[in-house]
Amino acid sequence: MESSTAKYYSRLDHLRFIAALLVLVWHSIHFQNVAPTSYVPTFWPLSILEEGHTGVALFMTLSGFIFHALCRNRKIIYLEFIRNRILRIAPLFLVWTLYLFYTENIDPTKLAVAMLALLNRDVVPGVGWTIIVEFQFYLIFPFLLSFSLRYGIRYLIALVVLAMLFRLGTWYTQGSVQVLAYWTIFGRIDQFLMGMIGSELFFRYPRQIGRLRVLISLLVAWIVLYQRFNSLGGFYNHSGYPSPSSIWVYFPTLEGIFYSLIAASYMALDRKIPRLVDKCLSWLGTLSFSFYLNHLLVIAVCLKLCADVGWSVKGFEQGLLFCFLVVLPCLTVLSAFTYRLIELPFLAMRRNYLGVDQRSLVTAIR
Repeated sequence: MESSTAKYYSRLDHLRFIAALLVLVWHSIHFQNVAPTSYVPTFWPLSILEEGHTGVALFMTLSGFIFHALCRNRKIIYLEFIRNRILRIAPLFLVWTLYLFYTENIDPTKLAVAMLALLNRDVVPGVGWTIIVEFQFYLIFPFLLSFSLRYGIRYLIALVVLAMLFRLGTWYTQGSVQVLAYWTIFGRIDQFLMGMIGSELFFRYPRQIGRLRVLISLLVAWIVLYQRFNSLGGFYNHSGYPSPSSIWVYFPTLEGIFYSLIAASYMALDRKIPRLVDKCLSWLGTLSFSFYLNHLLVIAVCLKLCADVGWSVKGFEQGLLFCFLVVLPCLTVLSAFTYRLIELPFLAMRRNYLGVDQRSLVTAIR
């Protein structure tokens, strides 16, 4: 992830591409009922692709990880930080919001109010809801960073517990909490916070967590858990498990814990990645924001093209082939254009937002 702070972590770009790929696969195999939402792959590791919505959780966790890694122990110039975040996400986000406004039946008044008030559910079109949640995190991140330095990691952990209590109360009184947990900052904040904690672990204990067996163990454990989640109903809760959707009280936290540990372990991994692989994955990672905003249109176009040439894409296996052989190449080309023509010129306008080292300030206060 290349930043205005002049720090660069190529492996974070690798993970950003994987997050985008998970979401791409999920929408590709479920777009227009290509595969039934109740499908459970026979080959169990594929469940994490069938439940690829988890890529959103990985994105959110990486946001916390990235900003903590870039800004650790530094004072943030708040207005410059927010200015940079607007330059990063607003241009392409506004392009897609306007496009969807002109092509879908969207109430302009509700849309304007939702964007200005940073509201998202059922109003901001397409995948824009995640951008709103991301920006809500940007607004509070400088404070979280400062408070975590003053009070320690326990402050971030306590906030995670507080968020779980909000969700528990909602589930207990309303019988369901999935909407709050999946679509809003009250569920996603766990992942941002766990990303920050994972970044701190990366800096403090790189030798302990940067071993290949640690990374493999984390990946296998998480894929097994996700297969279990998928087989017991998954995102769409087909089997009614666990009734009534109580898993969403703690599931965002679980995603944040695993993805933060996986990110920290991968970042600290004591194995060299081949240069060509590193460069390719890094380049794809730089396109991840364009990937994310572009992918629904590309899926729709590719699905119609396949139908026009006589291929009616049906089933999970065909959906995977359709995603990797048709959608991914087309999406990469389009995303390279939108990144170069829309994102990059505004990224060049960013300025440094980091001030003095906060550790000296905290020492002085104490």
